[in-house]
Amino acid sequence: MNKSYQITCALLTALTSSLTRDVHGFSKLYVPATASFSALSVRNNGAIRSIIGNASLQDTLFYGRRTSINNFCTSTDDETPRRSVSGMIYAEDDVNANHPVVQIFTKEGCTLCDKVQDVLKSVREEQPHTLEAVDITDDDKNMWFSKYKYDIPVLHVKSSGYWTKHKLTADDALLAIKQARNGDFTARDGEPDAGEMERRQAERRG
Repeated sequence: MNKSYQITCALLTALTSSLTRDVHGFSKLYVPATASFSALSVRNNGAIRSIIGNASLQDTLFYGRRTSINNFCTSTDDETPRRSVSGMIYAEDDVNANHPVVQIFTKEGCTLCDKVQDVLKSVREEQPHTLEAVDITDDDKNMWFSKYKYDIPVLHVKSSGYWTKHKLTADDALLAIKQARNGDFTARDGEPDAGEMERRQAERRG
């Protein structure tokens, strides 16, 4: 085990009680300024989200950002499985009707996602639709994690593309679902892509 690895395990073990959750369901762990790096963030399920500061430590852990902290400090046999939230949230009973399918890109613990789901449920009677969850932290959702990791909740109209992110009003929901039902919905501008943004920033720094 290298020195950076040992320091990281010690910090994560000692400072777990310092975790605070942000509105996207991510937890942030702040390290004292006297440490060799300024701050690091971990997802609330224990997976490393990002590391700021010491380059060697950043390089050591970057490829483990989707791995539980337990994988760094203990054997994988001790790891508590993460719960995927992918799947159908609700569907209309009338299978013969052409109900739009809304996809919410989300993860466990995302409180903003819960608020958006509540808005969609509130308009379900007036504008029937199906709601599916896509968990961006699933092992087979790497592309979505790269794009949306800082912006959940993100909404799509299935087969039509990007709709909106972060928040939703009832009026916006009614309009978009009505458009989707009538075949008039088109993908909106402004789809987030964190991975592309990070690549452009790296090129400018290089």
